[in-house]
Amino acid sequence: MKKNGMVFFLIVFFLVGGMILIQNVQAQQTKSAQYNLTWVPTGTSGTTYGVAVAVATLINKYSPLPGLPKLQMSVVPGKGSTAHTAQLVRGEIDIGLSSPNIARDAFAAKGDWAKFGDRGKELRVLFPATIMAAQIYSLWEGSVKTFEDIKGKRLGEMSKAMSMQKVNAAIWKATGWDPDKDMKTTYYSTLEAQLDALRDGHADVIIQTQGYPSTGPMELFTIKHCRVISIPLEIAKNAAGEDISWYPSSMPANIYPKQDYSVNTVGLVLFWGTTTRLPNEVAYEICKVVHQYYKEGVEMFKPFGQFTDLFKDFGVPYHPGAEKYWKESGLMK
Repeated sequence: MKKNGMVFFLIVFFLVGGMILIQNVQAQQTKSAQYNLTWVPTGTSGTTYGVAVAVATLINKYSPLPGLPKLQMSVVPGKGSTAHTAQLVRGEIDIGLSSPNIARDAFAAKGDWAKFGDRGKELRVLFPATIMAAQIYSLWEGSVKTFEDIKGKRLGEMSKAMSMQKVNAAIWKATGWDPDKDMKTTYYSTLEAQLDALRDGHADVIIQTQGYPSTGPMELFTIKHCRVISIPLEIAKNAAGEDISWYPSSMPANIYPKQDYSVNTVGLVLFWGTTTRLPNEVAYEICKVVHQYYKEGVEMFKPFGQFTDLFKDFGVPYHPGAEKYWKESGLMK
């Protein structure tokens, strides 16, 4: 009887000890878990690059939060929301700038996205990125002082391969102009090349659809007296009708040096996209760091703070981990 009792005691002892050992190992694994993530904005002169750098700085500084894994974020400049969305679908990056119209098509496997099959359905929203808008710049003493002056002039346009160029194209269509016939148009592969063309006198006017304020235009407006051209309101309304995520907008005064006036434009909101492959706790922690250290992010880069007012239905679902945090924070209903 005593022998049986001793055997029972030893069995219980080893079972309990084994459970404790397993729990300790699991706890150690959770504590040491690290995710090295790639965050892809567009270019280095636009608003989204500054936002991404601010986010990565906060993540690398404050992660891990209590009970959450260690995150290490790297920012890699990309080529535009179409390319980023494709990279997300292919599993090449973790987080990238995307736009509602492109993400909706990818999610539905529409058009060229059909080749990815159901992989587009893995796309998810992490949180809104920034306000984007069509911005038309010219030199103050140049030949283009109003929107009507653009016709017949040397226009520096974004490459047609850039997804945001579709906004520009809609503006020309609403105006009744063909940029390849009614203007002397050169298409540039980067936003930086457009700004250089205006600065160096190779273009009379340029058009960029990006966030504001942006580093590139800020530098140009600092060294050159430039103007922002207002788009006639009716044209802005008609252009915005090309996509349900676009809208007539107004860019406020004092965004750039000596720009003491507001201008009509076409606006849209982009978002930071990810996929269902990103673990829930990782998405949750990213959002929590971004929100918890919001003021520090704004101090690093002012447009960082725009996202809090931009939560909306982007046509694809929010990531479950992100949705959980944003609802807890009250920013998402």
